[in-house]
Amino acid sequence: MALIKHWLSLRLEISFQACSVFHGSFLTVKNR
Repeated sequence: MALIKHWLSLRLEISFQACSVFHGSFLTVKNR
């Protein structure tokens, strides 16, 4: 159970970082 929880939190963190990176690049392209 703890392993699944850890895996879920890891996936959430990775997806959050990817989302923020995508958002940042989108804003950079928009400002150009």
